[in-house]
This record gives sequence, structure tokens and C-alpha cells, in this order.
Amino acid sequence: MAHKPKAAGPLEEQAAIITATVAQSAPPTRKSQLIALLAQEGGCRLAAISDTFAWQPHTTRAAIADLRKAGHSIEAIPTDVGTGYRIRPATADECPPAANGEQS
Repeated sequence: MAHKPKAAGPLEEQAAIITATVAQSAPPTRKSQLIALLAQEGGCRLAAISDTFAWQPHTTRAAIADLRKAGHSIEAIPTDVGTGYRIRPATADECPPAANGEQS
């Protein structure tokens, strides 16, 4: 008599979905890593960004310019040891209105 395989239960199905999702997740992109560096409270110096990604300074500035074009509010911070950059936190008047139609 042949043995029928047992049907997968809900926990096994969830485990399979999670395993497939983890297998499909890609490593962080350089863009997301750059955003993380600039989002730090003190921002990040140009030289540190260049060293982190092994980029020339002009490539680093171009990547920051691309983030600005994508809508990120990035400010330059002059320091004694070079220029730093950070993503400026949005103020209340810069935030878009609530999606549910409520006004604040």
C-alpha cells in the first residue's frame, strides 16, 4: 500500500513563504546605504562617504545630486575638515496632506 504524503498545514505553508521571501530579498543597494549614512543625526562627511563606497569625490557629489533630484532634502554642512551632508528632516509645512482626506 502506497503511503500518501501528508498535506502541508498552515505553519508549513507560512514557513515556505517566509523562506521564499528571504531567498528573494536582495542585499541593500548603494543608494539605500547612502541614504542611511546621510540620515544619521550628524550626517556624513564627503570623504567618509567616498571611502565607504570607494568612490571619487565627484562621484559622491553626483550620487548626492541624484538623491536631491529624487526629492530628498539634503543640506551641506561646512566643517573644518571638509563638507558634510545630511538629509534634512521634513518640517510640518513640507509634509503632504493626510491621505485619508483629513486636514491637520
